[in-house]
Amino acid sequence: MTTDTTVCGVCYRIHLNTLSTNWCVECEEALCSNCKEHHIASKATSIHKIIQISEYKSLPSFVTDINQFCVYHNQKYQLYCVKHECAIYNKCTKEHGKCGELIFLEDWVTDIKTSENFLDLEDILTDMLENFQKIRKDREFNITSIKDQKKTITEELRHLKSRVVQHFEKLEDEFIKELEKYERNCCERVTPNDFRNPEHQKIRIRSADLSLYERNSDEDQRKRGKSSDYDGNKSLETIIIESTFDSKVHDILTLKNLGFIKLKNIPSSNIDIYRRKDRQAQIMVSKSETSVNSIKYELKQKIKTSCRNPYGCCVTSKGEVLFSNYDKNNENLLVMNTASEDEYAIPLIKPYSSFDVVYLDNTSCAVSTGYSDEYRGISIVNLNSRKVKKFINLPNDTFGITYDGTSLICCIEEKIYM
Repeated sequence: MTTDTTVCGVCYRIHLNTLSTNWCVECEEALCSNCKEHHIASKATSIHKIIQISEYKSLPSFVTDINQFCVYHNQKYQLYCVKHECAIYNKCTKEHGKCGELIFLEDWVTDIKTSENFLDLEDILTDMLENFQKIRKDREFNITSIKDQKKTITEELRHLKSRVVQHFEKLEDEFIKELEKYERNCCERVTPNDFRNPEHQKIRIRSADLSLYERNSDEDQRKRGKSSDYDGNKSLETIIIESTFDSKVHDILTLKNLGFIKLKNIPSSNIDIYRRKDRQAQIMVSKSETSVNSIKYELKQKIKTSCRNPYGCCVTSKGEVLFSNYDKNNENLLVMNTASEDEYAIPLIKPYSSFDVVYLDNTSCAVSTGYSDEYRGISIVNLNSRKVKKFINLPNDTFGITYDGTSLICCIEEKIYM
């Protein structure tokens, strides 16, 4: 028998190459359209299950590799050994004669699809498929969040660089202005007034010889008197401008890196492995209900904010705390770091407003408007660009808001919208 599924097995044995169109499950053989009709008409094979060859090719390999014929006798399996959990041929009973229980294979597989073991196996496979999809979705979300984190860190680094450059340029301008001021003062001190406009040049040109001689004599005496004064005058000392830079400026050049990058592994909150067996066991065991009145709470920390009316509050995955300031004249979204210090504020005065806030992901949050004269609904705020990237219009004033991982749930005029 040929192993090529594209050629009819019956025709191949009579040296004909006919394309197959069907597959006999019991005979494990490909059939052409003519041989299929004879196969159905034959009394011995009329009950055989025949499927399309395309359907057979679409089956996974672990199904098609199941052999229904004995490897020792080349005959179809007829019995099942319970002890060894394997199918055997009639002549194999010599080897399995002492096994105890041999059952006809046909009886063993009867109603197999409705048996408890098969249904359990089907549930397990279904659970595995659902769990794999959850894990895959969680891994894809993790990859997206890693890229967002890299983008956020890069933006923070560039923002820090811009602040450093601006601060350095400011210090540079101040230092140069001070240096120019010293330069002007020193130049004025170095150049005496007596040497700026010497009068003896004018006298030499305009005066007669006698008057020139007399004038020069007086001038010489005056100069000699002054020259003796210059001997101890500090105006003739050489002035040198020196500078000393702050050692912290040179420390920047010795930096080997700007910081450190570390990885942190935390359990994923998005993966909920589901098992129907566990669920069934939980249903059978009655759970004691906990009353709201029996819940105990403990004060962990007090946070002082600059918000006048902090109506909404939530915590990000980084540990930052978001507050919605519902102040008529200064409505904003306040972001505080893990040290409970104001990091930045995003104004939401007009046309938006800020009543309640809920964290969505690493880059965004949702803010409800509360009572608003203009826009009524939910603002989706980008925490990186610090701007409203999308607004969801709703039919009325929007107040309390929460997020269940897939949908936003909000309160609008005593009604819950999702």
